[in-house]
Amino acid sequence: MNHNVFFQSGLAVWVSAALFMTASCGKEERVIPANSLSFDEVSYIDDMFPVEYELTDGEPVDLGILGIDNMYLYDTLMFFNTPDKSGGVSVVSSSSHKELGKFFRTGRGPGEVAFPPFVNNLQIYRKNGHLYASALNITGNIMYDFDVTASLDAGDTVIDKVDSVVADPFALKLFRIDSSRFFVCKAGEDRNTLYRYITGPDGKEHVPEPMQRLNSARVTKEEPQSQQSEDGSVSFVIPNFNILSGDIKYNPSRGLIVEVPRELNSINIYSPDGKYMKTICAVGRSIDNIEQVQNVEPVFRSSKLTLYPDFFAVIYKFLEEDRGYIRIFSYEGDALAQIEIPSGVNSFGFDIRNGSLYTLDSSTEALMRYAVGSLLDRLSE
Repeated sequence: MNHNVFFQSGLAVWVSAALFMTASCGKEERVIPANSLSFDEVSYIDDMFPVEYELTDGEPVDLGILGIDNMYLYDTLMFFNTPDKSGGVSVVSSSSHKELGKFFRTGRGPGEVAFPPFVNNLQIYRKNGHLYASALNITGNIMYDFDVTASLDAGDTVIDKVDSVVADPFALKLFRIDSSRFFVCKAGEDRNTLYRYITGPDGKEHVPEPMQRLNSARVTKEEPQSQQSEDGSVSFVIPNFNILSGDIKYNPSRGLIVEVPRELNSINIYSPDGKYMKTICAVGRSIDNIEQVQNVEPVFRSSKLTLYPDFFAVIYKFLEEDRGYIRIFSYEGDALAQIEIPSGVNSFGFDIRNGSLYTLDSSTEALMRYAVGSLLDRLSE
């Protein structure tokens, strides 16, 4: 089928819009598949980054904490998950590398939690002079408000449970939009879609235009995939919607939600009010067609979306090459920089105040610090 683009009075007239949406970049025509996780406006970066940054002279950091796994860095506070049942979340100063406290005792008793929250899912905010960190628990039906300031002062976990927002075992993401509204992403009823909405005090579900578009993306497989561990001891089912899922986070200062699917090449940036929506084609030259990519082995996997005031960053692991990168983008949809990292690195964090990048290989517990002040200065220009 020939999809032609005609121009009349400076406006593009889209042909065969019922089947495809077409975007152009220079002289090249790009086709956005109807079943894709993408908006109409796409920034094609063609894997070109104006800065290719090489990490050199890394400094090993020994925190004296066993089993560190996952890392999230906010300002000069570093949060780590650990297997320590007396406190599965450790908070460390990035300036001194001293542990400031460990929180979230594991258990069934008073003041204990069944599962500590994953630190890379923390949403940091300030209220009444205190620093808070909110996170959805692993079962998807309880949100914790972790008072970081009070906890550090008391040497014990100070949390409130916010369990009236959503009670759904298939809730995948939950975070605050403001003091009264929450973003929710859960599995669709047929398990072949994801359903995003905003809810508030009235309990109603509001679905602005960007979420309607993303909610329409659909996996067309009939049955979920069944897999078994190599020794045959554990069987589990991978739901079909897994290819649509990934990291979703909110930058309240910019009023923007950023979504990075785990195996699809589109990064979506949009506002909760629906006034802004844009897609970055983050890998390759064309937006993924879900029907085509759902049946093939993934080329890459993304993880650890992290938002900063002037940019956001994501790890991309290219599986055949066994190479990993931190890719950095602007909120306007521009590629800013790419940093190659050791293939085992699975967490990172920029300490903007001290001009540092930390990387963590959880399999070896190797935490490294790199001086990247010149890069951060350029990203903040």
